[in-house]
Amino acid sequence: EAARKSGENVDQTLVERLNKDSLDRSQTEPQVRAAIGAWSACMKKNGYTIANPLVAGDRIGGETPSGPEIDQAVADVTCKAKTGLVQVWYRADAALQREEIEQNQLALAKVKQQLQSALRKAAKVTG
Repeated sequence: EAARKSGENVDQTLVERLNKDSLDRSQTEPQVRAAIGAWSACMKKNGYTIANPLVAGDRIGGETPSGPEIDQAVADVTCKAKTGLVQVWYRADAALQREEIEQNQLALAKVKQQLQSALRKAAKVTG
């Protein structure tokens, strides 16, 4: 509402694209592929055939989780901890993001300035 009232509309397309690209690219990194494979094998041992953790939540729906959905979520978290998937994937994604930031410094600095300006204007609107 504050953004609408202040007239600020910051184009974050570049930021969103870089974020998506790094996530997509990180999945091709050997260490991430290995960790995803280990996670998937762990899930299989727990009775779930899921190749990629990004789609694990697709099997869960509704406002109130059922017992089987809770069991799957617990298995997911347990397998992530056992395999170190989150840490491995985070390191790979962060390294790729640092490269993207380096390569797009000027454009990202412009977006940052626009966001800061929008926040200042929004603060004036909201009081």
